[in-house]
Amino acid sequence: LEVPTIAFKSEETEIKRPELLLFEMQKRQIEANKSLLGVSNSPKLFAFANGGVGNPNPYNFFQTDWSGFYMVGVKIEWNIFDYGRKNNNVKVLDNRALVLESKKENYLKLTAINLLQNDRDIQKYEALLDEDKEIMALQKVVVEESYSQLNNGIITSTQYLMEVNSAMRAEINMKIHELSLIKSKIDLLTNSGNL
Repeated sequence: LEVPTIAFKSEETEIKRPELLLFEMQKRQIEANKSLLGVSNSPKLFAFANGGVGNPNPYNFFQTDWSGFYMVGVKIEWNIFDYGRKNNNVKVLDNRALVLESKKENYLKLTAINLLQNDRDIQKYEALLDEDKEIMALQKVVVEESYSQLNNGIITSTQYLMEVNSAMRAEINMKIHELSLIKSKIDLLTNSGNL
């Protein structure tokens, strides 16, 4: 497996999640519905035309032979009394806008908390890596001294192997912490929407 390289700066993690675009689109939809309500009480003008050929003529029953007919007209419709429906609908849309805004704020707060936790994890693993490097350096010295003691007959081969195993465990822990650091950085970039 290949370990990815990550260009990462924790100061520049701006939230760019697609959910924010969804909130913005829902807000625009509510605003469009409000403007549609403003037009709903306006007078409406309709024009119509109807024509054809018939026997008898549907507009003149006294004409019994085949004849053409037509009707052209204009219709105006205006609901003067809406009985407060428009105001109620505006209040409903305002309430939806408030709910949407609170959902957006809640989402941003939860995302900020997740980003803060990811940042803390990154700092924790960076500190652990610094400690691991020091431990590795000390373990290397201990293994070299143990090898010298083994050659001089001061310690047994079992004791030497225990020191080598301790050095290997320290190296494995360091690799685990390196991978955990990379994972924490990827989690932070994913949660912020920058990946």
